[in-house]
Amino acid sequence: MHSIEQAKDREEWLSKKTLRIGSSDARAILGCGYQGESEATVYDRMVFGIGKKFTSSQVELLEEGRIMEPAILKIFASRNPDWQCEPASGFELRICPSYPELCCTLDAHGTNRHSRENIAIEAKFEPNGNYEDYLCDRVPLKHYVQVQHQLICTGWKGAFLVSLLRGRYQQRWIERDEPLIEQMLTAYTNFLDRVRRRDRPEGPEVSAYAAVAANSSPQWACILGKDASSLAREILDLQEKKIRIEERLRSLKQSVAQSAKGCNLLVLDDERVVRIGKFGLELRNKGLPRGIRVKT
Repeated sequence: MHSIEQAKDREEWLSKKTLRIGSSDARAILGCGYQGESEATVYDRMVFGIGKKFTSSQVELLEEGRIMEPAILKIFASRNPDWQCEPASGFELRICPSYPELCCTLDAHGTNRHSRENIAIEAKFEPNGNYEDYLCDRVPLKHYVQVQHQLICTGWKGAFLVSLLRGRYQQRWIERDEPLIEQMLTAYTNFLDRVRRRDRPEGPEVSAYAAVAANSSPQWACILGKDASSLAREILDLQEKKIRIEERLRSLKQSVAQSAKGCNLLVLDDERVVRIGKFGLELRNKGLPRGIRVKT
């Protein structure tokens, strides 16, 4: 059972987070953190208590995001009537008992009005964001990693990423990615072991997943949204069925060829006539040709 720890104020909330890996820390550990953040900066916070340092422009952007977040969530609620959107209440941390060293604070969570399924909702204000990061239903890797961390902490199966990208609303459905989660948990284990041994990382250690994404062109790798992913799964299912059908066809053709004894025409027990053609069996509507001999 996943739990929620409620803090009475920001100071208590920060103190509860200090020795845990949060969702923005996850990005840093996996090599796709905010500017100036890395595995080493997360280590410094957990071991030496050195907090994050923000430039004045970063502080302004964070404040603008705080102001815009309720409006972004209202847009989500208006466009998704099947989901009841509940903004996070106060300073809360969601924690998975299996991984007590991890935590996350959600912007909001949604509950399906029909199935009662719960999902995470991550809101982003991106006035200077890159449109290419969202092309073809893609999800920016840094946000994708952050949401997967939230799904670890909540145990939920999916989430919505909602963004106000240069004034335009963007929405992406993100499903739980078990292979990536396994990588993340391994990276967390290695990192926490370094913390215990007081072995500070000297530089950013980019994960295999982040390295592949950073060195891939958009034509080679694309994170699909819900609709496109559904089509891709249907293609995979049909391809598997096609393979099984083709294997069955080969087996049946061999059996029929043995029964045909070298003939190229077959008379079925319902008196229909079938021709053995180059690409399979072909039904003859005219029956047997005149003068042909029939083997029994």
